[in-house]
Amino acid sequence: MQLDFLFDVESVEREAVPDEPETVLLHFRSGEFGAEVWTDAEGMAELAQAILDARPQAERSPSTWQPQPVAIYGLMVRPRIELDGVEVIPPGRDEGEYIPYWTIILSDEEGSILHMALSEETALRVAALGMREMGQDGFTG
Repeated sequence: MQLDFLFDVESVEREAVPDEPETVLLHFRSGEFGAEVWTDAEGMAELAQAILDARPQAERSPSTWQPQPVAIYGLMVRPRIELDGVEVIPPGRDEGEYIPYWTIILSDEEGSILHMALSEETALRVAALGMREMGQDGFTG
């Protein structure tokens, strides 16, 4: 079933999958909401590279954007996708309006989409996790 979720991300963590050492599981969290993205080292590399490629186009804001946590009291929703597509949009102007956050859009083969807003710190954490999967401890830029 095709699903589309839009949310601000407060944190992202990587989890090892003991029975599947080639699998990478990312948890994107916002308040009581969480989404799982299942991928591998190649998918992590694609995600990291998309963020790094977008950095030069990022417009810096004089104010720091902060995510707004999702509050879904009494309802547990945890979408799960297997990463198939990546799109990254850095902070900047869209039709004259300034968008102060990073937008990361992840999709799967079934057409489900996670449309996420991230602070620069969280976007760079995702990139760093991807770089680690490629055997690199850091990046420049």
